[in-house]
Amino acid sequence: MAIDRKKCVLCGKCTEICLNDANELIGKEMTASQVMAEVMKDKIFYETSGGGLTVTGGEPSCQAAFSLELLTLAKDAGISSAIETCGIGARDFYEKAADLGASFLYDVKCINPVRHRILTGADNAQILSNLCYLMDRGMDLIIRLPMIPGCNDSDADIAALAAFLQEHKCRYRYAQIMPYHALGTGKSEKLGVSAAFVHDNATDAEKNRWQSLFASYGIDVKVSQ
Repeated sequence: MAIDRKKCVLCGKCTEICLNDANELIGKEMTASQVMAEVMKDKIFYETSGGGLTVTGGEPSCQAAFSLELLTLAKDAGISSAIETCGIGARDFYEKAADLGASFLYDVKCINPVRHRILTGADNAQILSNLCYLMDRGMDLIIRLPMIPGCNDSDADIAALAAFLQEHKCRYRYAQIMPYHALGTGKSEKLGVSAAFVHDNATDAEKNRWQSLFASYGIDVKVSQ
């Protein structure tokens, strides 16, 4: 069976009539209040574990009003909150999220602006500006370093990232390498599109090299599993 995605209107009827249950409707639209109602079911676990609500995506700043409403509801309920972000959003979003006391899991992919545009299609000036703003405010920050083999893990790339981290040392909680994994390839296949990048999962040797290079510049980074 082939699905013509261009004709899909997201009605979900295909999941109801598929004889083999091959189609599944996973996402659904919800208001911030509806999401918060689900979050509140686990409040006792947040209170005992020190955890909380993390707004992720996609990119939360692309749905700024919804994300900020959810953060507001979490604050009102006494639940700590965090945002996973690539930093590309408008400054106003980060100002308001900071005012609400959110923590930030902040991706930094590449320091060189030309290479950043080649790799991502966007400049990194706004990303680094927003990050420095949050550091100036003393926000709780974890800087995450997505490492893509053959793309942004050259000696020069890592040297530039290490220099940036060294310059801003003590202005973030810690830095964490996010090794490339191939999970997105399967998602692309289900959506009927070609994956933009195909590579095996990062190897232990690659992870060790990245960590060692950062260490050689005096930067102790954690490695996500």
